[in-house]
Amino acid sequence: MKKVIICILLSGVSGVSGILFAQDNATQDTTYWTHSLKGILGINQSSFTNWQAGGENTIAWNTLLELNGNYNRDRTSWENRLKVGYGSINQKSTGFRKTDDVLSFRSKIGYRFVKDKPAWLTTASVSFLTQFADGFNYPNDSIKISAFLAPGYALIDLGIEFKKGGGDKFSALFSPLAMKLTIVNDDLLSAAGAFGVSPGENIRYELGTSFRLDYKDEIIKNVNYSGSLLLFTDYVENFGNVDVYFTNLFVFKINDVFAATLSFDFIYDDDVTIQEFDDSGNLTGEGPRLQYKQVLSLGLTLVLPREKDG
Repeated sequence: MKKVIICILLSGVSGVSGILFAQDNATQDTTYWTHSLKGILGINQSSFTNWQAGGENTIAWNTLLELNGNYNRDRTSWENRLKVGYGSINQKSTGFRKTDDVLSFRSKIGYRFVKDKPAWLTTASVSFLTQFADGFNYPNDSIKISAFLAPGYALIDLGIEFKKGGGDKFSALFSPLAMKLTIVNDDLLSAAGAFGVSPGENIRYELGTSFRLDYKDEIIKNVNYSGSLLLFTDYVENFGNVDVYFTNLFVFKINDVFAATLSFDFIYDDDVTIQEFDDSGNLTGEGPRLQYKQVLSLGLTLVLPREKDG
């Protein structure tokens, strides 16, 4: 278990090092790097004193940070992306509760079949997804249902990729050889066999095939979209049962300082059991379910390098 986590972290460190410290390389090398940063901070606050219509004092905030570092030279490309998001709300009656929580990293290296035709590549990639803080099924905050590295998902794949227009907007990657690792580094959740691991185990290995679509573009003036669809099925157990990870982010630019963001994500994992309860707390059903998350925010934004007008 420790070796797996160390390998994943080393992969992440090497990718982030490429993003943050490429400028320290020789001048000849840095010309092949492109970097970008996107940061968004949204805050919402309300306060009531003797307000006849009623209301409850609240303060809410959420933040999103995305770092990209891409290298292109001759037939070789190397793409790195680190995404961090967190948010919470504080109400007088309930206290602090998180509203968003994500930590993801992806590093992908490709080699073009033909130097002057960059559309087709053979590609190897590693991606990782987890969260920062413990999760609860509110309003029940006494039973933990998730934590840092519980779950943690790592996907290592090798395949063929098609890029349209150099891959800045659209890419499709088919990987006939992919390994998915589900990590549950929490004794309580591990003992319960959460997220598909065997009870008492901390990690589950799956060997299968994956297919990924990535798209980003300014769909209309001042509205940017980025999305990713990942499909995975296991060769050994329940082949044909497809795990789905679908992320979407819209950024509505107001000016160089303010922007609104709308994100909605879908997850379906056949190995994750979701319990459903009625208003009295009685269990009404359990099994795989479609997971959905939506976050709307208005606040400060920072995008580097800045886009040129016109």
